[in-house]
Amino acid sequence: MNITLWLLAGAIVGWAGAHFFDFNQQRGNAVAMVIGAVGALLGGDSLAPLLSNAAVIEGHISIFSLVIAMLVAAACVVAGDMVSRRFGI
Repeated sequence: MNITLWLLAGAIVGWAGAHFFDFNQQRGNAVAMVIGAVGALLGGDSLAPLLSNAAVIEGHISIFSLVIAMLVAAACVVAGDMVSRRFGI
């Protein structure tokens, strides 16, 4: 359940970054959504357990990991935009 929420939240962050803040505008909304989803998956699965001391309970939604996933997704969208502008990819 958490993985689905992370991917959805990351895609929403990517879409919002592309739509409202013009991040990754040259590559389009779909690429920004994919970058956000991958960033959210990395943040929620890798970084959130490192920052939290709470036990992972299968089937329960972790708000902390969702917030961390969204923050990492936003950072990945911004980093993707910076790389795109710098190297013209």
